[in-house]
Amino acid sequence: KDVFQQLKDLIDYYIDFHRSLADQETMCELIATYIMSTWFIAAINVVGYLWINGERGSGKSELLTLATLYSHLGLLVLAGSTYATMRDIADMGGTIGFDDAENLSDTRSTDPDKRSLILGGNRKGITVCLKEPDGKNGYKNRRVHVFSPRLFSAIKNPEPILASRSIII
Repeated sequence: KDVFQQLKDLIDYYIDFHRSLADQETMCELIATYIMSTWFIAAINVVGYLWINGERGSGKSELLTLATLYSHLGLLVLAGSTYATMRDIADMGGTIGFDDAENLSDTRSTDPDKRSLILGGNRKGITVCLKEPDGKNGYKNRRVHVFSPRLFSAIKNPEPILASRSIII
């Protein structure tokens, strides 16, 4: 209870939710609940993503930074980060925060591996299979779990498939 209140107070201090989905207290509770849920990812079967939307200068990157900082194994990345980095953080159950995520909605320019990692990572049990060198024995298969919380900040709404997995705030 105390940790939840501290998170709520921290978010309230740094973020103004004026003209958001709900009043200030409700939005602070939503974000604090999401942050706390990332610490219990092993007990969850499906996770919704947070899509933080707003105009330039609205504070969306600040909220993303704050939420990622206090989330389980939080990593704040730009869409240009490597697939391997995102995959490995997801495999550990870490939270990935994507800043300037509007480019992820463009299916023509987004790396298909990153896109499948993002879209498939909201359900427990989803894996990516990799071929890795196995010393002198050639190669072996390795399954990497990609289920983990994700947060996004962008000036545009997500495309429909990603939106179906997201809470847009």
